[in-house]
Amino acid sequence: MTTLAIRPIYAVKSRWVDEGISEEAQFVAGLTRRAFISLRGARQQLPFDELSSIRSQENLDGSILRTAQLFLLALPSWTPPPEVAVDPDGEIAFDWFGSRGKNFSVSIGIDGLLSFAGQFGPRVSMHGKDEFIDSVPHRILEAIAALCEQNSARDQAA
Repeated sequence: MTTLAIRPIYAVKSRWVDEGISEEAQFVAGLTRRAFISLRGARQQLPFDELSSIRSQENLDGSILRTAQLFLLALPSWTPPPEVAVDPDGEIAFDWFGSRGKNFSVSIGIDGLLSFAGQFGPRVSMHGKDEFIDSVPHRILEAIAALCEQNSARDQAA
């Protein structure tokens, strides 16, 4: 059987964590994955697949991967799926790309600290740090929305 338990992950406040490895736990994880895909779409599953690939290629602590998964789950359904990579310092990076070099990147550490930076035009950029505690900070969502709006305007003009 599997059990959900609240467990602290270093400095990140308590979260729901499922660490079951039994056959039943794997079955429940599969059902959860299929439900997620049906609710949010197969396209939203891509970052999770990239995280699984990273897990098999990199020697990362499982806590950072769980924190990254929680960040992905906290993103609203309107956000396009980000590209996922590992930073040299071991943080997980989420990248969104727009036209003409416009981009936005968020890196998350094991402690839930978000470092972000974006370029939205020749003279428009932003950067900063914020804390991830079960929800994506508003200014990060605004930056992703701004990049999406620029992509939408470009697609409508084409």
